Amino acid sequence: MSESALLILVPQAESLVSRWRREFDPSASVGVPAHVTLIYPFVPAEAIGASEIATLRMLFGAASSFAFELTSSARFPTMVYLRPVPDEPIRALTASLERAFPAYPPYGGAFDEVIPHLTVAEIGDEDVLTRIETELPSGIRIHVEVDEATLMTQRSDGFWRVAETFALGAR
Repeated sequence: MSESALLILVPQAESLVSRWRREFDPSASVGVPAHVTLIYPFVPAEAIGASEIATLRMLFGAASSFAFELTSSARFPTMVYLRPVPDEPIRALTASLERAFPAYPPYGGAFDEVIPHLTVAEIGDEDVLTRIETELPSGIRIHVEVDEATLMTQRSDGFWRVAETFALGAR
């Protein structure tokens, strides 16, 4: 079965993070651009039909567009990421998706708290993560206007593609 994900694409961050993502973020090597995850894994790609698309259109259409900034990096044990501030609108979208699709919690329900983030590198090598953190410029300031969410699906060859976009506030 092919996977799917609901994401906020962040092309504004590509020039900053692409060199590390190419080498240290497995999703980058299969065609997933810089992003903040709303829900992954989502409904298997083969099972997404008109009903799921209609629910997503309604849900995202009822949400307002918003903005955030990426201004600093942070760490999970095996990851360096950029932190979106404020992250409340992202958390609110994720919560509404969880209510609409309770069988598909973020990250399969693996975490008690889902922290919105844009992955720079994911690797179990502490030295590499520390090096990346020191190489990231101080004073990062990437402004992101969010007016749509993206459904990406995995193709049979393992690569991902944009399957659908959903405008925020488009009732």
